[in-house]
Amino acid sequence: MAVHFNWTQMIPGVDHHNTHVATAAVVTGCLILFCSMGRLALGNGEKAVIPAGKFSIKGIFEFLIELYVGLCETVLGKNGRKYVPLFASVFTFILVNLIYIIFSCRS
Repeated sequence: MAVHFNWTQMIPGVDHHNTHVATAAVVTGCLILFCSMGRLALGNGEKAVIPAGKFSIKGIFEFLIELYVGLCETVLGKNGRKYVPLFASVFTFILVNLIYIIFSCRS
């Protein structure tokens, strides 16, 4: 049986039997870091209301939030806004895992 390479196998103590757990931990850590940076970039009060004028982390998060809110309202109607955090969390976690899987594959 051939063992496939995965970047998480380079972490000490991770072998080919539990790479999926290490991959999920790495993705979760990256999401927490990225979301913390985005939350700090969005700001509070007057700063949070002013849209980003150029390409930045704040602009990326504004786009993602509007995308999630729009999708939830389109699918679930006006009451879909209360489900935005749930669907955004699940969608983002799955999307980042898929991106990680694509980039960790070798030809």
